[in-house]
Amino acid sequence: MVIIGKYYLYVKARTGSKVQFNEFVSLVRDKMLLEKYIAIKSGERDKYTQKWNFLENI
Repeated sequence: MVIIGKYYLYVKARTGSKVQFNEFVSLVRDKMLLEKYIAIKSGERDKYTQKWNFLENI
């Protein structure tokens, strides 16, 4: 998740846009949904659950 945060800050600094927390949360949520889809398709839902369980309620 640190890499996602660094990427978000990099993009905002590069474009000169303001950093907004709700945009960052949305970015993390999108990443989680993508990884969940991939995990379900590959039969590795347990690995997804272990990795993202602490953020499941955002």
